[in-house]
Amino acid sequence: MSLRITLALLGALTAATAAADEFVLVEDGAPRAVVTLGEQPTDVEVLARDELVRYVQAATGAELPAEGELPGRVELLVSEAPGFRIGVNVTPARVRIVGSSPVALLMGVYRFLQDHVGCRWYVPGEIGEVLPQAATISVPVGSAATSPDWDVRSFFLRNDEGYWWGLRNGLNGWYSREFVQSLGSGTEGDLLYVQPTAAGFHAWARIMPPEVYRDEHPEYYALVNGKRVRGGLHTGQICTTNPEVLELIADGARRYFEEDPGARYYSVAPNDGYGWCECDRCMAQEEERFGGVRYWQGGDEMVTSSRQVEFGNQIADRALPGLDGHELIVFAYVSHAPPPVGTFPHEGVTVWLCHYLPACYAHSWMDESCPDNAQFRGYVEGWAQWADRMGYYAYTDKSMWEGLPRPVVRPMMRDLKGLYDYGWRRYVAQSSARGFGQNGPLYWATARMLWDVDAELDALLADYFARMYGAAGDEMAAFVAALERAMLEPTEHFTCYPWEEGPRVFSREEIAAAREHVEAALALAGDDAVRARVQARLDALDAGTIRLTYAWAKQEFAETGDREVLREAVEAARLLAESGGRTGDRFRNELARLQMLADRGLALDGISRPLELGGRQAWNTDETGLGDGAAGWTAIDVPRADHDRAYLLTIVTWGASDGFVPVICTTGGGKGTSAGGLWTPLTLVEGELSGAEQWDTLVFRAGPEQFDPEIAGAKLGFGGGDSQIWVADVRFEPADGNGDGM
Repeated sequence: MSLRITLALLGALTAATAAADEFVLVEDGAPRAVVTLGEQPTDVEVLARDELVRYVQAATGAELPAEGELPGRVELLVSEAPGFRIGVNVTPARVRIVGSSPVALLMGVYRFLQDHVGCRWYVPGEIGEVLPQAATISVPVGSAATSPDWDVRSFFLRNDEGYWWGLRNGLNGWYSREFVQSLGSGTEGDLLYVQPTAAGFHAWARIMPPEVYRDEHPEYYALVNGKRVRGGLHTGQICTTNPEVLELIADGARRYFEEDPGARYYSVAPNDGYGWCECDRCMAQEEERFGGVRYWQGGDEMVTSSRQVEFGNQIADRALPGLDGHELIVFAYVSHAPPPVGTFPHEGVTVWLCHYLPACYAHSWMDESCPDNAQFRGYVEGWAQWADRMGYYAYTDKSMWEGLPRPVVRPMMRDLKGLYDYGWRRYVAQSSARGFGQNGPLYWATARMLWDVDAELDALLADYFARMYGAAGDEMAAFVAALERAMLEPTEHFTCYPWEEGPRVFSREEIAAAREHVEAALALAGDDAVRARVQARLDALDAGTIRLTYAWAKQEFAETGDREVLREAVEAARLLAESGGRTGDRFRNELARLQMLADRGLALDGISRPLELGGRQAWNTDETGLGDGAAGWTAIDVPRADHDRAYLLTIVTWGASDGFVPVICTTGGGKGTSAGGLWTPLTLVEGELSGAEQWDTLVFRAGPEQFDPEIAGAKLGFGGGDSQIWVADVRFEPADGNGDGM
């Protein structure tokens, strides 16, 4: 634990003349001290001085000089000491800020500016910079020493605004190598970055790009279902037991460290997703080295944590000898999140455990009443025996929340403290820290508690709301509290199904009541800066409310069949489809799906974007792209189907499509076959697939005995594999001809 001797802030920003127990930095808008550096300062030390002068001037109007006849002196010094440490010593005549390295000194200056001048950098950019306006600044006499509790304190920062925000809040990663180098001399390996050939941490697709190796060496890539995958970022892994692969990656890692001695980390983490190798050598390793194949969460995905840790160890054995202080990154994520068997991470191998699945994001993983998190806690405890070689990968920005309101600062800070107690000392927030409209104080609280794990969260939040929003602070605090209550009372779990779970977590009434606090805050905003901050939160809430409206209306339609409610969902989807970016792309398909539901009483999932074929609008079963090897399964959801009637499924399909037989879920509530679901083939009663480039009509029958009693309505599907099936129309109508087709 860090040594902390707290300096009491006794009259730090008063306009009174200094007493004997104070150092006066600025008095009545005039400088009272010079700022000095040690001999032959590095570029980072000069930056520390310039930042101190700049922010004191911004707060007071007084420019601290580098020389002159003034009563006080601020000394900025570097004095080597074990670890990464900052010291502050204050007498009536002198302030001495000492860092164990130039970067420590720079961060010491920023902490001084926060603790004694009142500067805050809550989020990146001008909108998050809060500076006091004071004519006099005095600092209490005393001493303090501090060092960060976490060795790696990091976000995935993406631009200069983010990098500067990270520096000012004591983060040491992840920066770009270019930014670190732009700071000049004095970084000395204190600021962390990953090689450009890593997407976040995912690296295999870039350190072994298939466009370079795949044609000549397909054996470098995973054998899945008897075929070698291409090995893209989201489409499969490499063969981790191939000797040439091991040598190729190890050589690249070693060259990287030799060419850039200031780099501490090199990622050799897998691609995103699954697709692990099933070749004889890999499967023999599972049996002989790791005690046999394990399967993840009762499904058909192999647990590959042992394999991946062993791969990292073998790369380290080849790449790291003689290169002290360098580390390789591997992942514990999805099917490789369970602790390994038969191996363990060696020195120089850092395993980053991801709280992805199983996971509930509404609660802490330490909450034993939360089933998914209770399982994840078992992962934490299993990996904890190697905590000194572990990192934690937190979903600080979580795409699965789909822009919904996200009041998670308390559970995530509880997670952080719990990890520290288990021995973790490396932390990365999957966030660029730019989404404060949705996440509010989460970024700043995370940065503060990565330095001081024992910081009082309530005190941090009080500071945040008071300074960030001024007179509007109480209403903004009430807004966040209202969202927290909505999430926790009654208890709901938020895992990875936002459109099903979101409307259960937040009701229309709860969101409307929370919005009233933001509107009140907007009326109380005292200046343009505060108004912009409140408006950003209101804009994010409104965007989330559109998403919730879509989800609320869909759920209500499924329960009631009310077409007016369905039209509300269609309109919300239309707004989202017009919003642009990834959301717009996603909801263009969803809009077509909802319109199909409104017109025909059913909706298709897993289809491509609308396309033109044979003079008609059509869809393909392969939503991710033709011939990409991904699953081409299309699901049909019929929420209002009557279990007591027989139905005809009519599909207008392109005659040159792959052959198929639709199936209906009969048992298992819509689960896949590997998870216990039973899907029954339907009987073809009319038509055939011609094989010609024309539209054919196929009609299949579903009897009452084939419906799943667990499902309200019916779930059907067709396709699978990399099937190429084009459809222009799908209908599911009562076989007796009575009814409106739902």
